[in-house]
Amino acid sequence: MNNTIFLQNENGIVPLNETKYETEDLFQKLIENYPSILAGDQITPDAPRKWILISREMGIPSESGGSACWSLDHLFLDQDGIPTLVEVKRSTDTRIRREVVGQMLDYAANATAYWKVEELQELYKGDLYTAFDFDEDQKASYWDIVENNLRSGKIRLMFVADAIPDTLRRIIEFLNSQMNNTEVLGLEIKQFLSSDNHRILVPNLIGRTLQAVDLKKTYQAKQWDYESFLNVVKSVDGSAYALTKRIIDDMTEFGCRIYYGKGAKYPAIVIIADLPDKSLKMQFLYIYASLQTNTVGAEVYFNYLKRPYETTEARLQLKREFEKIFSTRIPDDSVNRQPRIPYEALKDESIYQAFFGKIKEMVELFRTYCN
Repeated sequence: MNNTIFLQNENGIVPLNETKYETEDLFQKLIENYPSILAGDQITPDAPRKWILISREMGIPSESGGSACWSLDHLFLDQDGIPTLVEVKRSTDTRIRREVVGQMLDYAANATAYWKVEELQELYKGDLYTAFDFDEDQKASYWDIVENNLRSGKIRLMFVADAIPDTLRRIIEFLNSQMNNTEVLGLEIKQFLSSDNHRILVPNLIGRTLQAVDLKKTYQAKQWDYESFLNVVKSVDGSAYALTKRIIDDMTEFGCRIYYGKGAKYPAIVIIADLPDKSLKMQFLYIYASLQTNTVGAEVYFNYLKRPYETTEARLQLKREFEKIFSTRIPDDSVNRQPRIPYEALKDESIYQAFFGKIKEMVELFRTYCN
């Protein structure tokens, strides 16, 4: 049964009847043109979400450097750099029940693995000052935050429809109450039309249960810095403290930038090389301290290396050089991912010197080729 709401004006009471959207394209255009209807005030009442649209029909590849295999209806970012994947379905579409959930999980798994932040930044044509009222420091660090959120799976999945069936509602609430980093929400946006074509849109959020809110608070992000990150490393694995401090200090002295993440369960840093004019960056090393497994480790960002390491052959050669340094085997397919390195081995002075020498060579070549 369709509902009716009433609009009072100078002529009295005007009934507006709940009406289905004529086409899915019309529904999607409303969200594209008026993203404020995505109920940012219902998602976080204390700090309502603001949105920037990165792209409609955002392509998602299934491998590093591959072409798009899927197309997401909308990709938005909020003021905290959280990628928000929006999939729109009308209630008349039979895929709105279970099929859309598997579809969205496919999108999330591959987007967090293969989207490149530089491409998202290029797609955005707006101004962060205007969109989020940012100061210069916030604007400078924003895309690094987006990168860290993507890599750590701190994203938001939003199913939007004019009416969400109970079967999908239960799945949304279950997933959102079980997933620590990822927020899963449903949003009903009902449309009410009057006889003279006045339109009222009424958004209603689904999935923000008390249980889910409490879970997200438990894993609330924390902004780490030099001292706090090293303190976590010491508490997780005291034997890794001196090594981690040495790497950070040596990389900083060499002119690299350290990005400190916000992961609550997995405090981490990303070591970045910039060009002198900051026009291009290369992320190459990720160091984490897992509070869940009490381990400290590192990964080399093969999939984010720039010239002269952008080709598969160049990365395979680099992989072989790392294998020689660590006397270990690294799978060939890892050159398009982020293989872990034997972190403990770096406590050996000769291995550390060989590793740090190779890193310095990588950074110098990047700056030479890209300048």
